[in-house]
Amino acid sequence: MISINTKKICVYFATDGGADMFGTKYKINFTYDEKRIIVYSLVELKNKLTAEGRYTDAIDDLLIKFLDD
Repeated sequence: MISINTKKICVYFATDGGADMFGTKYKINFTYDEKRIIVYSLVELKNKLTAEGRYTDAIDDLLIKFLDD
């Protein structure tokens, strides 16, 4: 599961018997090229979802966070 906090992208991994329901939290720092590829992929996914008439709210939130840096 991916969670978006202010200016941070966090990835949660499931752990057995963890104290919280999400597991361990890791902060990932992306290079410029990695961010560029992720944004491009998110735009492609948003276009696909829009063409299918599906909601793109989650993709919009991710794009805002990636482009806000």
